[in-house]
Amino acid sequence: MILYLKHKIMKDLNNLNDLLLSQISSLHHAEIGWQKALRQNMGKVHDPELKSLFEKSSGKSVDHAVKLEGILISLNKGIHPSENLVVRELINQANAMVMESNTPEVLEAALIASHQQMNHYKIASYGTAAAFAKTLGQYEVADILHKSLLEEKLIDEQLSKIATGKINFLAKSKLLVE
Repeated sequence: MILYLKHKIMKDLNNLNDLLLSQISSLHHAEIGWQKALRQNMGKVHDPELKSLFEKSSGKSVDHAVKLEGILISLNKGIHPSENLVVRELINQANAMVMESNTPEVLEAALIASHQQMNHYKIASYGTAAAFAKTLGQYEVADILHKSLLEEKLIDEQLSKIATGKINFLAKSKLLVE
């Protein structure tokens, strides 16, 4: 279960600690938003392997959000993550691709592409936040963030394998029969 922290927007970034908290807040918003987007599109996925990976990824997003929330509580007396504009646009783009996909094969290729775009954003963000935490001597926080980074990389590798192993070829075959 995800807890919501008292709403307070950080206005100034005066030091690396402020930047770390901002990064973690953005990641928290990303995980919550992406988990909702995955759940909305789960029923549109037909490939069993891809569906299983989406379910796993959705669960990881919930786990990561809970861990990020714990970090926010331990480091910062209640800053609530403000909306992340990058995440919002990635989700909007994913939704647009879903609506524009005319075949199940193209839809699944589009969903993988959208998922990987979000993963790459989260990989960069987790890596940056982990480096900030390590610099600040917050080694437990850095470890949590690094573990989430590795989990995101693993999901990305699995998405690539599914895409290049079959989904992209199935979507390409639609071009050949038209």
